[in-house]
Amino acid sequence: MVGNETAVRLATVLCMAAWFQSLTGCQEHPLKSVELESTQEQSGKVQLSINRDVDILFVIDNSRSMGEEQLNLSQNFPRFLSELDRPEVSANYRIAVTTTDNGGYGCETTDSEKGNFVLSSCQSRLDEFGYQNGPNEAPVDQTAACSTPCPSDLADLAVLPTTTSRTLEPTPHPWLERGDGFTNLPSGVSPAQALQCFGPQGIVGCGTEAHLETMLLALTRANTAEQDEYGFIRDGAILAIVFVTDEDDCSLNDAFPSPLDRNGDHTFWPPGATDPTSAICWNAGTRCKDDGTCELVNLGVDGREVADDVADEQAVLRPLSRYIDLVQELEDRKKALRNDQEVIVAAISGVPLDYAGGPIPYDTVPDGTEDDAAFRADFGIAPGCISGVATAVPPSRLRAFAEEFTVEGKNNLFSVCNDDFAPAMDDIVEQIVGQIKPACMAGCVADTDFVAPGLDPSCILTEEIVYEDGMTEERNVPQCDDGELPNGATKCFIPRSDPETMHRDCRKIGNLEFDFVDAPPDATRPRATANVSATCELATNRSQLCPNLF
Repeated sequence: MVGNETAVRLATVLCMAAWFQSLTGCQEHPLKSVELESTQEQSGKVQLSINRDVDILFVIDNSRSMGEEQLNLSQNFPRFLSELDRPEVSANYRIAVTTTDNGGYGCETTDSEKGNFVLSSCQSRLDEFGYQNGPNEAPVDQTAACSTPCPSDLADLAVLPTTTSRTLEPTPHPWLERGDGFTNLPSGVSPAQALQCFGPQGIVGCGTEAHLETMLLALTRANTAEQDEYGFIRDGAILAIVFVTDEDDCSLNDAFPSPLDRNGDHTFWPPGATDPTSAICWNAGTRCKDDGTCELVNLGVDGREVADDVADEQAVLRPLSRYIDLVQELEDRKKALRNDQEVIVAAISGVPLDYAGGPIPYDTVPDGTEDDAAFRADFGIAPGCISGVATAVPPSRLRAFAEEFTVEGKNNLFSVCNDDFAPAMDDIVEQIVGQIKPACMAGCVADTDFVAPGLDPSCILTEEIVYEDGMTEERNVPQCDDGELPNGATKCFIPRSDPETMHRDCRKIGNLEFDFVDAPPDATRPRATANVSATCELATNRSQLCPNLF
């Protein structure tokens, strides 16, 4: 048979030779190659990339200055989750919360989390939302950070037993979970309501916030079989880490006497200081120049710089490489499964209100604010941002860590001084949703009913389930019945072909996208992975059905 390209050239020559005799006929049959397209393969099998699993870890500063910020964050949780719950997204998410409290000097009497997940209603720990420095000082009350978003009747809120790919026995796990058709919450409680109660962490945590170390401990616990957090991180899931703080990281190396000790070496203390402040942590890890620029340094207890290859043993603050390497390893493992997947890191912290990336002028007072003489005396620089209730430290270490994991050049640093975190939360969830890939059918699918409006495809879908114990199972996936699961089915598909509603990624490679409806998971036999493939009848008139592909 003559090839398509030859046929097109031949048809063109014949029309040019006889255009004055039969111009109309040539226009009626200009594309004989369309008939020859029937020689193409009539069906195509495509492995669908379905990944709606999302694991989110919030690292929330629970020091004394964070009451208003926790309220701000909690009030935006419903908005955040509404994006993940949208039908076209329908994320299967797990959300865990830990604090920046890793204990240390001056915090020996506090109940430090040290990376433990916190999953209890803030109404059951209202005593953590107030403090008093001494009998002659007025008590500080920040209970509104809890009581405003979380009603008192949810004081005993607890999660229900569930399974993971690593824990076959149903167990209450210390995270909030929403999956296909289920949550781990009591009836009548939504994930948004629960997160507004689980999220606020109080204001009695250690004032030397170890954001990066508690993150590391939390992620390590999630991968350690003996820990309650085990199984939180799913190998193929999108991972997002979100910090909320008004301080920079102070992940101290516990191999050395604390630089905060009043009776110890005051190498990093500001001139004239008599009490320890977070400026000591700043001075131990950041060096600023006369021109107002600052850079990260690894300094030993004597104030001298130590080499990178020994910084983990000899620096006062743990080097950033300790944390970058851990998260990069997680990202590499995820990329091995899906090469376009990236770990999302974001920080709502002490950057200027309008920060959109790039250098921070450490010696410049933020617009619309007055210089803070006490802050400058301690730190030698201007605050990162100032609001009506907060003076925030520039996130030198935290910023450098976050910038190692930017997604497609997008900004992942937002100002903790904003009176509404909604724009920041919107940007963060947008980055998460951007990695939830649609199930696209690559190729031009045939329409089996030319009379009915829209595309009526002929497709066979199968699901291969690989269980944790190594057993595999293959199931047919039927089409949904008016959006509902047919009797006996555990998954069904909904074809989507309207270009107005299809995901833009699917429109680029074909004319069909699949949505799925799943039954609640079998608690006695959790899945490790599930792969879906689709075989559809392909069109012979591709240029008419799929003009966007030609």
